[in-house]
Amino acid sequence: MKTTNRRLVVGLLAFVLLYLVALAVSIPRIENDLTGQVEEQLVAGGVEGVDVTFSGRDGTLAGPPTLRDPALAAVTDRDGIRSLAYHSTEPDVVVPTTTGESTTTLAVTTSAGETTTTAATTTTAAPTTTTTPPTTEPATPTVDVTVTIADQTITLAGTVLSDDQAQTLRDAADEAFALQGSVTDQLTAEPLGANEDKFGSDDAVDGLAQFISGAGLAVRRGAARLAGQDLAIDGEAFSATAADTFNEELTSSAEDFGLTVSGSVTPGPDSPDDLQDSLNALLGRSGVNFAPDSSDLDDRSQIVLDSAAESIKQVPGAQVQIVGYTDDDGSPEANLALSQERADAVKDYLVGRDVPADDLTTLGRGEEDPLVPNDTPENKARNRRIELIVQGV
Repeated sequence: MKTTNRRLVVGLLAFVLLYLVALAVSIPRIENDLTGQVEEQLVAGGVEGVDVTFSGRDGTLAGPPTLRDPALAAVTDRDGIRSLAYHSTEPDVVVPTTTGESTTTLAVTTSAGETTTTAATTTTAAPTTTTTPPTTEPATPTVDVTVTIADQTITLAGTVLSDDQAQTLRDAADEAFALQGSVTDQLTAEPLGANEDKFGSDDAVDGLAQFISGAGLAVRRGAARLAGQDLAIDGEAFSATAADTFNEELTSSAEDFGLTVSGSVTPGPDSPDDLQDSLNALLGRSGVNFAPDSSDLDDRSQIVLDSAAESIKQVPGAQVQIVGYTDDDGSPEANLALSQERADAVKDYLVGRDVPADDLTTLGRGEEDPLVPNDTPENKARNRRIELIVQGV
């Protein structure tokens, strides 16, 4: 009896030993097969950057949290897999703490010698990671202003950091354009807090104001944008001389205002049609005006005529008629004579600036065709004027 029992024990031990040897040999092969099976499905599903490992028939996918759902969805053929879980390789990423990690498991149940594979889903709580979101300081406002010049109109639009800065730009625009042109003000002031620094924005705005002042008698049309300390310009001047002078002065003064300047204005008219538009814009902003009962040119009018002379010389052979006007003070006869004197005075000035005398004619119109009613001193000043008419246009 003892011999029989001994043989039975020895047989069982031999069976167990053989089973363990077979298991040791088969498990690595199963793990490799299942790993390859899952990796192929991930590649087919377009999922990259996910590592696959198996311990027996229990698989683990490891990768960024953003690939969790695509990776699990890509593994549709789970034959032979007991469980498949996904673990994030970026534990510091904040994830919602109310959502657990879903692990899809294939449970194998053996009943009455038959093996039935059933799918089951278990949910394990995701680790709660608490991080403090980075503190974002609100952006400090900066100057961002666009100046647009179109013939007799200048438009100011954008944001400055104080009412004083806005007024600086308005004053420059009024001086350069408002006498006979027009100024459109679309500026918004966003004052800084008590502890915030303007970072040189006052100087930058002063630089833009200088651009506006110079543009009044130099730039026919164009634009400038001041963004922080950067000033970008583009446009067309009244003449090549005006373009050269304006560009040089703006560039040379940029350092004084802490500005970085890009772009430039180009030379002006090259045809009679273009010349007429250029002269209309130039005289339409400031005009050539006279004191009452006088044909003497004031300093401002001489500067305007300097620019007009350069424009005319840029279109050789262009014929220009100089037309003089008065207000309605005095008799019509006296005003007609005075208007002729004013036209002749302008011709003399232009000839003195090297415009060929043969290209210029004069005409006095007296108090005819007033621009505005002669009912205020300001309106009368506007009506005491000169017009330059390009012939044949």
